Amino acid sequence: MITSEIIFPLDQHAQNSPEHPAIIGADLTISYKLLINSVCAIQAELEKRGIKPKDRIAVCVDKSIDTIVILLALWRMGAVSCLLNPKSPHEQINTQSQELKCKILVSSLKDILQSQTVTLEKIDLPFLIQHYAVAFEDSEIKKSSLNPEEEMTIIYTSGSNAKPKAVIHTYANHHYNAIGNNEHLDLKSTDTWLLSLPLYHVGGLSIIFRCLLAGATIVVPDSNSSLTEAILNHNISYMSLVPTQLLRLIKETVTVDKMKTLKGLLLGGAAINESLLKKACDHKLSVFVTYGLTEMASSVATSEKLTQDSLHANLKTLNHREIKIADDREIYVKGPTLFKEYAGIDQALDEEGWFHTGDLGREDKNHNIKIVGRKDNMFISGGENIQPEEIEHYLCQCIEVENAIVVPVKDEEFGFRPVAFIQQAHNQEFSRKQTEEILQQKVPKFKLPDRYYLWPGLLNNQTLKVDREALKELAKNYTVELGS
Repeated sequence: MITSEIIFPLDQHAQNSPEHPAIIGADLTISYKLLINSVCAIQAELEKRGIKPKDRIAVCVDKSIDTIVILLALWRMGAVSCLLNPKSPHEQINTQSQELKCKILVSSLKDILQSQTVTLEKIDLPFLIQHYAVAFEDSEIKKSSLNPEEEMTIIYTSGSNAKPKAVIHTYANHHYNAIGNNEHLDLKSTDTWLLSLPLYHVGGLSIIFRCLLAGATIVVPDSNSSLTEAILNHNISYMSLVPTQLLRLIKETVTVDKMKTLKGLLLGGAAINESLLKKACDHKLSVFVTYGLTEMASSVATSEKLTQDSLHANLKTLNHREIKIADDREIYVKGPTLFKEYAGIDQALDEEGWFHTGDLGREDKNHNIKIVGRKDNMFISGGENIQPEEIEHYLCQCIEVENAIVVPVKDEEFGFRPVAFIQQAHNQEFSRKQTEEILQQKVPKFKLPDRYYLWPGLLNNQTLKVDREALKELAKNYTVELGS
């Protein structure tokens, strides 16, 4: 049952453990006492500028200590932070902030602050923090209580297969998501969590809520440093990664040695091939695979720590969530972590209150969940259903394949046929013949890709989801074919 009012966790930790580190940066440590002083000072300045509870504020920034301070100030005063991707075109930033009816835009990036395209009134975040984050006297700080059902954040979905949707979360959504994660991972106040994901993505934002709830410490890497440097320079208990990040890190021996000390490495945000999980277990990393979505305020189900005997990553539904597998294998979810609504879109739930995720899965007798793909990725070839993720799974078991993405291309005879983009393993040469000898033992012949293409440069980034629509377009005219 959701309580009608709750004391903001920052206030509680500032009172109960004021000297405990709340944030560790590249060259400074901020205690909970200093953090609440700064937050209250910024909150007071925002109120002077006419910002009120329920006002929507566009926040378009990189991850930094300043960003955490402004977010906490907005949440503490009951304003709604609308987190926009600072790498988006200025026209899109302007459109989204207008669509959400934001009152003002906060940014730390000069190109956005000086942009004529972004027409909203702007606040220079570094200037704000530098000039107004002064220490409050303890007597000036009054405990802040929140209505858990009020809007707190708005985050856009990735929009890889459709126009991005603006997801509205309440404090209760984030609060109960953090509770379930912290219970599963045993996050304690003495732990630290690296802020390794962007804050305009729910995976990054949830790190703040987990640490805030547990009284743990957020480690914020220097904006100019790499993820490798952040890992080597800080003592970290937990971190969250997408598969691309982990794939790069495990190639670095020194980094892997440091990562072995982690209590938990939360891996999610995209499909994960089994070969990557095997490498992680070979290196004795404490990997927990997680399944989640923006609409559920981050994680829905998470595995136990993986071992060589449990690479299939069967997921356990976390507390404060419900999962149902429909007859067509689509995953339905609900619970107190389920978002309030989409901005500007009619009701997204069915009559029983379930949200239809579009993900496909199956459940075993112990109620563990296995994710098998996306409903909207499936296509029909010659009357047969083909799920790309199934083919990708078996391709990645081939020694010469580091990663694989399968997409459909139009075919006059069959309607659609699968083609595969292949990332070759280090020091391995891809052989179509050898690969198909292995695939034919796993899948019927009609599921074998017609062509194999070289892994394109557009996938060599740290986006959380593969843009399959872009790959479908690329495949129409692609000529760099692999294999002999």
